Amino acid sequence: MVLKSADRNTFKFDFDATCGIAVQSEMHMHSLAISFDDPNTITENWTLFEAGKAKDDHPFTLKRVKPA
Repeated sequence: MVLKSADRNTFKFDFDATCGIAVQSEMHMHSLAISFDDPNTITENWTLFEAGKAKDDHPFTLKRVKPA
């Protein structure tokens, strides 16, 4: 993946065509957005491609757990 854009809170990555994957026939994660929602929360959203088309988004939320 290559960085497509970035701002203070979000990085967006997209498929790197030089990686050797056959986009039309191989299932792969095609893009990723990482958002820094607050000091304790990061959200990732991965986009799956299958048969050359966007199929599903796979979001993940990561939260920091502070020790008691």
